Amino acid sequence: MPPICTPNTQIPSGIYPMMYSFFEDDGKLRYPMLDLQIDIALEHKATGIAILGLATEVNMLTRDEQISLVKNAINRIADRCPLLVTVTGENADEQIYYGKKFMDLGAHALILQPPTMIDNAEHLFEQISYTISQLTAPIGIQHAPEFLGHGLTAKQIIHLAQTYPHFVLTKLESTAVELASIAQNLDDSTQLFNGRCGLELTDNLRGGASGIIPSIELIDRTTRTFSFYQNGQHEEAETIYRSILPMISFMMQGIPHFLTYGKLLASLRMNIRPGGTRGKIKPPTEFGFEITKRFADELGMLNIS
Repeated sequence: MPPICTPNTQIPSGIYPMMYSFFEDDGKLRYPMLDLQIDIALEHKATGIAILGLATEVNMLTRDEQISLVKNAINRIADRCPLLVTVTGENADEQIYYGKKFMDLGAHALILQPPTMIDNAEHLFEQISYTISQLTAPIGIQHAPEFLGHGLTAKQIIHLAQTYPHFVLTKLESTAVELASIAQNLDDSTQLFNGRCGLELTDNLRGGASGIIPSIELIDRTTRTFSFYQNGQHEEAETIYRSILPMISFMMQGIPHFLTYGKLLASLRMNIRPGGTRGKIKPPTEFGFEITKRFADELGMLNIS
């Protein structure tokens, strides 16, 4: 697939798993684990790859590590699929600088996480709007106020879509009901994706989502669910979704819990060591491990042919 770099180009609809960062026991990044996740995602027909989001623990990474991960991802993908890169930063200038750098490296589209140094909602909107105006790549925002503590309103998201032709996507971390209410006021030029590990996957698609940006541990099931739904086989899609709903519900109990047990489930299914942690992420409890191991055994391995 050739790079998707024209400013107002939409990305293909589908499943874009967000990559985890895996660490050694001493905290160093395990770069080969990124290659493995990409290979597994594409083996199981992921539409594309996403990186540097909450699952990547982006706020625990140095800027040099972020750049290295994007370089490694682009080299591993080798134009086989689009790469979506989340851009963090304290302010608009920092996001503009790194947004341009990621695009120069070969990212296909950018997702702006709300900048951290803000003093009010209007200032947040002004900073995001200015950042978008200074970047010519296909661009979107992450709307996750429940996880990040702040975010734009639905009305402001719609305004950005109506103002900037290259504002082509929004990544939500919200209910299917909220997604549908935003979708009703957007034209076809702006795509909506939801995260939350694929929670409410089929209802998100009914509500107008173009796809899901989950994580890697359920990639074989989420891609099959999406494929069945897109082909009009809705009952088959629901059957697969129902089978993984207990696992999604278990993981989606707050970001620290998700980073512990989502990554553990991915590790068990990929047959690798979970490794160490950074920041305040705690290792699993004995009971938490038992639950996750039961899910992993039920799901089976994520193999590469």
